[in-house]
Amino acid sequence: MYAVKTINKNKTRSHRIYSEASILTYLSHDKILPLKGFFETDNFFYFVTPLYSGGDLMKAFCEGREFSERDSLAIVHQVLDAVAYCHNHGIVHRDIKPENIMFKSDLPLEVVLIDFGIAKKVTCRARGQMEMHSLVGTPQYAAPEIVNKKLPYSEKCDSWSVGVVLHTLLLGWNPFEGQGLNETYELIRTQEVKCTSHEWRDISNNTITLVRSLLCKEPEVRLSARSALHETFYFGSRGNS
Repeated sequence: MYAVKTINKNKTRSHRIYSEASILTYLSHDKILPLKGFFETDNFFYFVTPLYSGGDLMKAFCEGREFSERDSLAIVHQVLDAVAYCHNHGIVHRDIKPENIMFKSDLPLEVVLIDFGIAKKVTCRARGQMEMHSLVGTPQYAAPEIVNKKLPYSEKCDSWSVGVVLHTLLLGWNPFEGQGLNETYELIRTQEVKCTSHEWRDISNNTITLVRSLLCKEPEVRLSARSALHETFYFGSRGNS
C-alpha cells in the first residue's frame, strides 16, 4: 500500500518541490519517510511514499494522547537518529515539529521524519559547521538565532526544534507558544526553560539536562544532534519493541 501526495503547481514554488524530491532521493534511512516515486504532469507534482497508518505526533496531541518519559525519549531518539544522519550528509531539515513526525502504526512507537520541503543541502562548511542564511521554519519551533536574524546560522537549529518537541512530549505544552507571533518570538528570545516547576518533579535529572542542553539559546553551546542521540541511546530500542 502506498500514499500519493499531490501538490498543485500553481500553489507552490517549483524549485522547493524539486529540491525536496532530490533530497529524499539522496537520503536513505529507516527513520526518514522513503520516496518511492516522484513525477509530474502539467498541473501537479506527485510524491509516492509508503502508506503509514499511525498519523502524526500533532494528531496524537490533539487526541489527548499522553506519553511517559520513557516513550518520549524513545520517540525523540528516533528523530535524533534521522537528524544526525541528515547532518552527516550535509542536510538540515529546518522544520522539525510534531506535524512532521509520523507514526508508522498505532503501536509500537515507531516514527519517521517527514516533509523536507524547506530542508537545505549545505555543501560549504565553516569552522566545522554548516552555514545558512534563509529565515525559514515554523515560529513556535524556530531557534533563537533564526528569530534574532543572527546570520549565518548552523545545523544546531534542528537541535533546538527537537528540544521543543521533547518538552512538549514530556509536559504536553510548548514553552514558546505565545498568543501571537510577536509574543512567540519574544518568548523564544527571553524565556528560559529552567525545568524547576512542579511539573518536572517526576522527570529524571538526565532528561532534564537533555532538555536544557537542547534548548540552550547559544548555538555554540547547544547539544548537537549526534551528541543528543548518544544521550538517548538507552531508549533507542523502544521504537522497535
